[in-house]
Amino acid sequence: MTIYLIAFFAVFMLGSFGLPSVLSSMKGDDLSRNVTSAINGLFISIVFLSHLRSYIPEASFAATDGTALLVMTFLGQLIVATFLFFSGFGAMQSIKKRGFSYVWSFPAHRILSFLLDVWLALGMYMLVRIVMGWKLPSVPSFLLAMVGWNSIGNSNWYIFAILMSWVFTYVAFRLFPREGQRWMAISAVILLMLGYIYVLRAEEMPARFYNTILCYPAGMVLSLCIDALGDVLGRVRHPRLTWVAGFGGALLLFLLVYYCGPKGAVFYNLRAISFALLVAVVSYATTSVSVPFLWAGNNLFYLYIYQRIPMILLRPLANRSTLLYTTACLVAAILLCAAMSRLHVLWRRFWLEKPSNPQLDAHA
Repeated sequence: MTIYLIAFFAVFMLGSFGLPSVLSSMKGDDLSRNVTSAINGLFISIVFLSHLRSYIPEASFAATDGTALLVMTFLGQLIVATFLFFSGFGAMQSIKKRGFSYVWSFPAHRILSFLLDVWLALGMYMLVRIVMGWKLPSVPSFLLAMVGWNSIGNSNWYIFAILMSWVFTYVAFRLFPREGQRWMAISAVILLMLGYIYVLRAEEMPARFYNTILCYPAGMVLSLCIDALGDVLGRVRHPRLTWVAGFGGALLLFLLVYYCGPKGAVFYNLRAISFALLVAVVSYATTSVSVPFLWAGNNLFYLYIYQRIPMILLRPLANRSTLLYTTACLVAAILLCAAMSRLHVLWRRFWLEKPSNPQLDAHA
């Protein structure tokens, strides 16, 4: 696993500076869709490794796997922080460009389209349960899985979190639809999410359901501030020194929050926000994006939802070699993603007149 973790970071960093050119693409503007998608592509790769380790017996880990396990333990839920952060950023960018009509389209072209994709994926997991000879879920359990409240073998908490984020966005911007009310709308999103945290804690849901959720409105705040930030940066005489100062400040903030902060859901959210902000600042120093991770980010939903299927079906390989198991699962996940992405397009087209592509990345 460590080999793949190092390879992921190496390919991503080289591609971010145009090396090699065949595996690099135009960056576009700072925090453009290409940039945020490539970043999310890197982190969905780390999520893949994180999920994979839960299927590997402890005795099967090689000595070299220790580094990867240590890195993933250090990051924890922070590996999903950019998903929510850039999703909120992208949603706010779209609202700024397209106005109220974009918010009005949320129920059909964002929420329903996303749910249709989830439901098709759940059908695949039902087939896996049949193939494996597992007990099929009850009707109530399956209905709850349809909105991400529970799982039938798939990853589910993020489905519920992003679904509620979009519902809160729709409600808040319907209540405050005017351009001059955007800060009020974001404040409403934050209040609704604080209520979401309170309810899920009361229901004793796992902390992963809510301990990064505030990254979403934090991304919206960045979107509102980024134009003014760009004007300020455009007037500085020494942009490189300014970036170094910004990076140093973001890194210091993250380290302070990570090591000195108290425990608790809200403070873990602040830790996740500081991490996502640090990643965003680092991206300003890049010149290009890595094509493999750009593809991964553009197919984030499919890689997220389907990666557990090969992990389940190929699990016997984990007893032989973690490297063999990781390689087989990675290749199978990419092929499955490529095939299912086409099927999902037909599926959405069947149900929706003008379906969108409900990815979990930014600039939705």
